[in-house]
Amino acid sequence: MGGQKSKSTASDRTAPSDAMPSRRRMTQNYLVIWVDGNIDENPEDCRNTLAQLRVVVSEVNVCRTLEECIEFLNEIDEGKAFVISSGALG
Repeated sequence: MGGQKSKSTASDRTAPSDAMPSRRRMTQNYLVIWVDGNIDENPEDCRNTLAQLRVVVSEVNVCRTLEECIEFLNEIDEGKAFVISSGALG
């Protein structure tokens, strides 16, 4: 009974601390609101930035005025929202 040794398998061992982290990302249930009065979503660098944000959050909204942003925030029932303010708002 007590004299048997258990065999260690790969699934029983933990990965070494220097193992490569997984590149798979999970989309979080967050909202990002990007406020910029002069934003142009057509250039490739802007489209790429928005695409990268959408990889890690569930929704990205672009507002061009402060009032539009406040109205959008007031409509949110629950959840977490992050506001990015860049460029001009006047």
